Amino acid sequence: MTVLQAPTRAEVLAQLGEDDGVTTTLAQVQRPPFLAVVTRWDGRDGNEVFGDPPRLEFDSSAQDGGEMFRDLTVLPQHVELFVQVVNEIVADYRSIVEGQARHG
Repeated sequence: MTVLQAPTRAEVLAQLGEDDGVTTTLAQVQRPPFLAVVTRWDGRDGNEVFGDPPRLEFDSSAQDGGEMFRDLTVLPQHVELFVQVVNEIVADYRSIVEGQARHG
């Protein structure tokens, strides 16, 4: 499992200024040339707090011809490795989301 010991949303919000926001990495899988992460964004707008649910981000820019997720490219020689990375980060994502559902 590659879930990180990341701060909770409440811990992050307690550290933010009035008009501030931060992205927290919750899990990371790296198998060059691929990097996959689960991130969460939390912010403050004055006294109002808000955040996004965890999301998956994939970076394949380390491979020749690769681009970021919006134009994700997986070259033939990397297909099996990419599947391994995706399976592991999806399992991490599910663990994080299920944990949040149990703890409110």
